[in-house]
Amino acid sequence: PPYPEIASSAAYNYANSIAHTGQWESATKYYILAGERDPEYLTREYFWTELAAAQFESGQASLAAESYRTALDLKSDPEIKWRLGDALFHSGQYESALNYINSAAEEDENLNSYALLIAMLCEELISRWGIKEQLIAPINDSVQDKLVRLATTKKIEATISNIQPFLELAAIDPLTSFNCGHYA
Repeated sequence: PPYPEIASSAAYNYANSIAHTGQWESATKYYILAGERDPEYLTREYFWTELAAAQFESGQASLAAESYRTALDLKSDPEIKWRLGDALFHSGQYESALNYINSAAEEDENLNSYALLIAMLCEELISRWGIKEQLIAPINDSVQDKLVRLATTKKIEATISNIQPFLELAAIDPLTSFNCGHYA
C-alpha cells in the first residue's frame, strides 16, 4: 500500500465496514490481514470478537469458537461467553455450549432470550436425547425422506426412538429439526 504504516488500520476499518453490509467472508480476510500487519490487534479482545462474529456469520462456527475463546482469555465478559456458547452449539459441542451460556447467565441476569433459547436447546439435547456433542455435517435428502415416511405412533417412547437417529446425525440441521418436530 502507499502508506504501509496505516495498512493494518485500513484493513481493520475496511473489515468493519464490509461486515456491516453482510460481506462476512471478505471481512474475515481483512480482519486477519489487519492482525498480520499489526500484531498489536492480536492483543485486543474486540479484535477477536469482531473476527469471531465474521467467522460465525460466514458459516465457520468452529473457527469462531476459537476466536471467541481468545477474546475471552483477554477479557472475561458475559457477552463473549454466550457468543462462544452459540458458536460451540453450532459446532455440535452442546455440553460446552451450555456451560458457557450458563456462566454468562450467572454474570448477567438480563442475558438475551436468544442465548437462553440456545441453552434450553442444549439442555434438551443433553438431558432428553443424551447428545453431549456431535459432528455437524449436512444431511442428504434420502435421510429426510426416510424421516417423513415414518408412521406416526401413539407411544412417546416409540416416537423418541424413531426420531433419535435423525437428531444424532444433525440436530441443528433446520430441515431435520423441522421434520422431527412435525413428526413428533
